[in-house]
Amino acid sequence: MGGAEVYFRDLLVALIERSEHEFVLVTAHYNHASLPNDSARCRRVLFESAGAGRWARWKARAASGVHRALGRSQTLGYRAESLRDLIRRERLDLWFCPFTNLEPRVCPVPAVITVHDLQHEYYPDFFHPAELAHRRTFYPESCRAADHIIAVSEFTRRCVLEKYDIDPTRASAIWEAAGSDVDWQGGRAGVPHVRQKYALPGPFVLYPANTWHHKNHRRLIEALARYRDLYDEAPTLVLTGVGKEGQALLDGAIDEHRLRGRVRVLGYVPREDLPALYAGASCLVFPSLFEGFGIPLVEAMLAGCPVVAANVTSIPEVLGDAGMLFDPLDPSDICRALAAVLRDPEAAADLRQRGRARADRFSAAQTAALTLDVFDQVVRVGRIHGRPSGRELISVEGVWEDHWMGREALLALSGRALVSVEIEGELPGIPSLLPQELATRVGSQAARVTSLSSPGPFSVSVPLLPDDGFSGVWEVAVTPSRTFCPMDDGLSGDSRHLSVQLQRVRARTRDGREIVKVLGPAPSGAQC
Repeated sequence: MGGAEVYFRDLLVALIERSEHEFVLVTAHYNHASLPNDSARCRRVLFESAGAGRWARWKARAASGVHRALGRSQTLGYRAESLRDLIRRERLDLWFCPFTNLEPRVCPVPAVITVHDLQHEYYPDFFHPAELAHRRTFYPESCRAADHIIAVSEFTRRCVLEKYDIDPTRASAIWEAAGSDVDWQGGRAGVPHVRQKYALPGPFVLYPANTWHHKNHRRLIEALARYRDLYDEAPTLVLTGVGKEGQALLDGAIDEHRLRGRVRVLGYVPREDLPALYAGASCLVFPSLFEGFGIPLVEAMLAGCPVVAANVTSIPEVLGDAGMLFDPLDPSDICRALAAVLRDPEAAADLRQRGRARADRFSAAQTAALTLDVFDQVVRVGRIHGRPSGRELISVEGVWEDHWMGREALLALSGRALVSVEIEGELPGIPSLLPQELATRVGSQAARVTSLSSPGPFSVSVPLLPDDGFSGVWEVAVTPSRTFCPMDDGLSGDSRHLSVQLQRVRARTRDGREIVKVLGPAPSGAQC
C-alpha cells in the first residue's frame, strides 16, 4: 500500500510503545498473518465481511478449513454479525480507521479516521470511473461520520475542510514520517553495492514513484531533454516503482526524446536498497502534481540527498526551506531547478545540510504522540459531553452495487431529529420470489411485515421511536421471506442468494427535512 502502509505500521509500533492502552487489530484474511503477533497489549481479531448472505458464506469458508489454516489461537470463538457487533463485544472505547474509509459509517463508539489525500477531487480524470464513483461516496461520507479526522498534512486538512464542509475543530494535521524499517541515515555505506547491483552510472538523478498519472513522469522526461539540448549533456535519470496507468506515456516520452540510454527504469526495488540509492544520487527530483504528504521527501532529507521538487500541494509544507522548488507543469522550470543543483556543488551541499536539519521534524514517535492526544481528546469529550448529535447519517449493509439485496439488509441511522425511515425498492417479476414478505425491525422492537404480492416498485416506512437509553442511533434490519439463486435456477452463473432490489433510503426529521441515501454506484460527478 505504499506510504499509507508505512504510516500505519510505524504508527502502530509507536502507539504500543508510548501508551498503556490496549489495542485490538481487526484484520481480514489477506492481512491477518502479516500484522504483529498477539501480545499482552495488542491482539488481532479476524473479521470477514461477507455482506448479504454472510452466514452461508461464513459456514462454507469455515468448512473448507480456511480459518483453521490460520491457527486456532488467532481467531475468536464467535462470529460477529457486523463490525458494530464486534466493536460492542470487544467493549472498545475508540474505533480508528487509518486508511480513510470509516466502516461502519454509523459507529457505536467515537471514531477517528486518517485521510491521506483527496487527489480525486482535483484530478478526477486520473481515476477509473468506478474508482472515482467509489471515492466520491466513501470519502465525504467517512469524513462527515467520523468524530475526528487526522490529515497527514495541513494541506490535506485544508482540502477536507474545503471539499466536505467539515467543522475545523474536527480535523487535525499530523505529519507522517519515513519508515523505521530501514536505516535512512546509513545509506552511504551501501552505495557501492547498489551501483554494482543495478549497474548505475557515476552521477544520477533519482525519482522513486509508481507510474501513476499524477506522478508526472512525462514532463520530467521533457525537462531532461531540454537539459540535454541546453548543456550538451544530461544526467542519468533512475526511476524506481511499479508500472501503472502512466507507464505508456513514460515509455512514449523516452522514445520521442531519444533518451532511452539516459533513463534507467529499475521497477520495484527492495526497500532496503532505497537508502543507498538516495545517498548515491546527485539529487531527488520530485515532479508530482499532487501529494497528500510525500514520504520520499523525508526519506531523501534523512539520507542526505538534495531535493528538487514541485511547488504544489503538500510538498512546500514538507520541505520548508530545504528544497529547490519548480513548476511541475513547466518542463523548462524543472530543467532550471535541476541545473541549479547539478551544476552548483555549493547549492547541493547547502540543500543536504538544510535537509538533514529539516528531517528532524518528522518521526514516528512524534506522529504517535500527537495521534494519542487526538484519541484521548475524542474519548474524553465523548464521555463528558456525549457524542455530537447534529450529524445525520444513513449507512446500508447487505445491498450490492447492482441494487440486489440478499438474505438481509442492515440500515444504521444516526441523528436525534430523525422520526421515520422509508425504504424504496422494486420486486422483480421472478416466480420464485412471489409472493414476497419483508420484515422490517427497528432495534429490538417487533418487526413490521409488508406483503408484496405482485412485481413492481414498493415502499416500506417505519417510525423511529426512541427508547429509554436513546442515543440518536438506530439499527434497522430488513429480512425477506424468499430468495432465489440465479445459478441454481439456470439463469446465469451468479451464485448469490437474491431477494428484492433496493434503490434508496429516506430518513425524515421532525422539522420536515429529508436525508436521502441513494443505493448502487454513485453517478459520475455526484457528491453523495
